[in-house]
Amino acid sequence: MKSGWNLFSISTDDKVLDLRPVPSALIDYLPDSISATIPYDDPASRNNYYMSVPKSYLGKRITSYGGNFSYLIENLITDSQYRGTPLAFDLILSGSNLTIGYQQDEQPDEPNSAFGYNITIIERHFRHLNRNPVTREQIMMVLVKLDAIFVRVSYFRPARTLNLYHFYYGSSSKSN
Repeated sequence: MKSGWNLFSISTDDKVLDLRPVPSALIDYLPDSISATIPYDDPASRNNYYMSVPKSYLGKRITSYGGNFSYLIENLITDSQYRGTPLAFDLILSGSNLTIGYQQDEQPDEPNSAFGYNITIIERHFRHLNRNPVTREQIMMVLVKLDAIFVRVSYFRPARTLNLYHFYYGSSSKSN
């Protein structure tokens, strides 16, 4: 995958998305994946880690309505005493002063194996930070000026290596 991805520690409440860059992470770009290695002593490890997408995925993306995101994540852990991270959105979109998120019902069961996501970009799959439903008008407002996309890459602690494979962000094949 191309460069431009960044790792953040993110926590949310009903109204605020708290973003903290993780400058100590080592990010490797491979043809089909991105791998972030986190130091064991990273103070942000209590939160969830997300990768922000490069700027080429952002901007006016109205034609993405009805399209999809698909990707695989994998958390590599060497400690047998792992535990899950707090429940959180799996994908976060921000634009036009709105932030919405998607949370899949099924979550990864255990570390050290890949887990896939395929998310259709329609309003019924997204929620506001306060968990209220998103309307079609609101998701279109986000897509008309998409400022950020954050992909959750951590599901277990202590995670040492976080992998994101085969990220795809596509437009709808039909006109909407």
